[in-house]
This record gives sequence, C-alpha cells and structure tokens, in this order.
Amino acid sequence: MRYDDSIQRVLTLIEQSEYMPTLEDMAQVAHLSKFHFLRIFKKQMGITPEQYVRMRRLVQASLQLRLTKRPILVIALEAEFQSQAAFTRAFKHQFALTPKQYRQHFTVLLQKERKIMTTITGWLLSGSNPADYAITLDHKIVHGGMRSAKLYSITATNETFATLMQQCKATNYLNKRIRLSAFVKAENVSSFAGLWMRIDNAQGEVLQFDNMYERPITGTMDWNYYSIVLDVPNHATAISFGILLQGTGIVWMDGIKFEEVDDNVPTTAVDLVGEINEAPQNLDFEQ
Repeated sequence: MRYDDSIQRVLTLIEQSEYMPTLEDMAQVAHLSKFHFLRIFKKQMGITPEQYVRMRRLVQASLQLRLTKRPILVIALEAEFQSQAAFTRAFKHQFALTPKQYRQHFTVLLQKERKIMTTITGWLLSGSNPADYAITLDHKIVHGGMRSAKLYSITATNETFATLMQQCKATNYLNKRIRLSAFVKAENVSSFAGLWMRIDNAQGEVLQFDNMYERPITGTMDWNYYSIVLDVPNHATAISFGILLQGTGIVWMDGIKFEEVDDNVPTTAVDLVGEINEAPQNLDFEQ
C-alpha cells in the first residue's frame, strides 16, 4: 500500500501552518491512527514529524540569516526557540556552523557563485526544447540545506518540455528495487511537472519507466514529497532520472534521495506493454 498521498497532505499542513500542528491534527489529515501515522512518517521520511518541523524552522531561519541583517536573537525567537543559545545548538547540529558563522560563510560563497554559476555539477538540461528553458541553483527558495535546483521556462509553450537530469550505470542496482524521492515546489506550471526515472538495457530499450504523468504536479504547489519506485532487471545497463517540466512555469527540487527499498514498497512503474490477450481475437472482423 502506498502512503505518499497521506504524507503529502501532512507536509502541506505543516508548510501552511504558522505553528507546529499537533500529532492528532497530522494523523487526522493523514487519515491514519496516531501510532500508524508516526510509524509511516518515520519510515518514509527518515525522521519523526517533530524533527521534520524543526528542520523546516531551521531552514527558514537560515534564509533570514542569508538574506537579511536581522539580529540572530530575533530570528531565533521567531523560529520558536526559547533562547539564542538553544537556537545556536540546534542550528549547528543541522548545518555544522553557528548562525554567525553560517551568515559569514554564505556571504563569501554567494559572491563566488555569482561569478561562476552557469551549470549544475553532475546534472544536464535536456528535453524536446532545452533552449526554451533554463536551470540554476537557488539560494532563496530551499527545502533543506543551502541550495535547491531550479528549472524554469523562458520561451516555452505547452507543447515543449525540458528536464534537469542525470544518468548512471545500473551495475550496482541490478535485481534491486530503487526509490527516487525528492521535495518539489512548483509555481504556475501550465501543463505538468514531475519526477521521472527510466531503466534501459544495452540496446536502449526501456525496461521500466515512470514520469508521474498520472499524478502530475500542476499550477502552484508548496514544497511536498514525491517518489518513484522501479525494479532494476538483471539485464539493465543504465538508469536515468530527474525532474520534468512540460509547458511554462517553474519547479524547484531539493532533498533528493536515490535508495534501495524492499519488496514491501510497491512500484510506480508504467505498464509499457499493456494488457495482452490470451489468444487471437476477432480474426473475421465480425465482432
């Protein structure tokens, strides 16, 4: 059974709430018991709901440190920490720097990246009309850490698409079930956007595929969690994955994970063959 929809509803509640929702509120939105919700959330997200909310508060605080000169104490209190000392301890645990060090480090880093930012290491822009789109690193809109990847339209139409993607060998993942997951935020997506992953063999034939076409990201959506799960056959040679934007708009991607999961996690693969009849039918065209 897939719980993505339940978790997505909870993450939307957290993003839209000024204060941390109660466990009862989150379980109710997820349509699960409190015990079941806690177990599912931690299994899928890797942390508890309380830890997730604290991480998001710290990320929002980090943006204030980067983009403003507001006092650290004010930022700490707005993030619902009782003192600057408590905020500093939590912040250093999350970012490995104190708030003051982080602010200084980011100022220098941003000055350097403004001079050299033209591509994203390890990723490439592809698609039907990549020249109609652009990619960049975004320091102002992030889900965790210091950067997110941004893919946006320039001169695109609803018939064109582009993808921020990469490819790796399938060797280390043969006969395994793999989950690609990420947090995605969207703005004014006219057609659709989504994560995608494809498994190919040596002849370039598609063995497994999913691009979230049947569960698209459209319009304007706040940060939320999405995943794709595919099996890697023993004759696979390449795995391609990324985020797709068809039409106009902007998508951000952050917190990407590429990991092996067990068989209890259902696949999201598209049926590439379709339903096959057991025997030939209607050979005389009389039906």
